[in-house]
Amino acid sequence: MSFAIIAHRGFSSQAPENTLAAFDLALASGFRDIEFDVHLSSDGVPVVMHDPTVNRTTDGTGKISKMPLSVIRELDAGSWFSQTREFAFQNEKVPELEEVLLRYRGLARLYIELKSGEPELVENVHYLLEHTGWLERKQEDSVNETDEKVTKVKKSKKKIKKHITTGIAYVHATFNNTIVTCLLYTSD
Repeated sequence: MSFAIIAHRGFSSQAPENTLAAFDLALASGFRDIEFDVHLSSDGVPVVMHDPTVNRTTDGTGKISKMPLSVIRELDAGSWFSQTREFAFQNEKVPELEEVLLRYRGLARLYIELKSGEPELVENVHYLLEHTGWLERKQEDSVNETDEKVTKVKKSKKKIKKHITTGIAYVHATFNNTIVTCLLYTSD
């Protein structure tokens, strides 16, 4: 039996959680598997953050789903953590999912937890996984099922390129009036 030690929200005991600093430090420390969380901004961009609000881990307040990306990107996601560390993380930004996917392609195995229930979140994450080369595209795929959210999750279970492991957890999906949690995992 084999197992992996996964850097939860990056190396979050040593750098601000769900930031590039935490992910870089995880890789530099030998952790190849990184888990992080994604919410959708008000203008439809997947951003990396655990909580539904920016209150706990940035210098701002409010719901991510009510903020456009331009506002989220101006927030300081590192100063709250820097107060107790000798290394300063001031002005660390909330990353976009696309930025994370491009930066760590071929370097890490990513475990993406979709934290919010917007129907567009699964679709936008799926698009980014394809667009950034994490998923291989298949021409014969089509949407024929009635519940598009579940269909998009199922479609994400495509062939993953051999050198990468990708896990996708989707929370708050509904299928036939039942709330389900879907976890897709493909190992190399």
